[in-house]
This record gives sequence, structure tokens and C-alpha cells, in this order.
Amino acid sequence: MLREIRNQFSPGYPDDIDLRAALLNKAYSLAPELLATLKRLENFSAKYA
Repeated sequence: MLREIRNQFSPGYPDDIDLRAALLNKAYSLAPELLATLKRLENFSAKYA
């Protein structure tokens, strides 16, 4: 999922404002899932700090 979002923001159509807006809206809707993933990574890595 993270790779997919990253790839969608890579410069493919930098002048297409509607496409950029759609991608931002998609990323925003996925924010809770992305934040949950970050929390899991933090919890996992805390064991090794």
C-alpha cells in the first residue's frame, strides 16, 4: 500500500491538477490505515532500541 501511494505521487502528470487532487483525496482517506501501520512499526522497533 505504501509503495502504491508513493508511486502515484511520482511525477507523471505534474500539471494535471484534477489528478493530483484525486490522489491527495485517496491518500487522505487512507491516513488512518497509514497511521496504524506507523504505530505497528514503532511498537516493533521499540523492542530493539
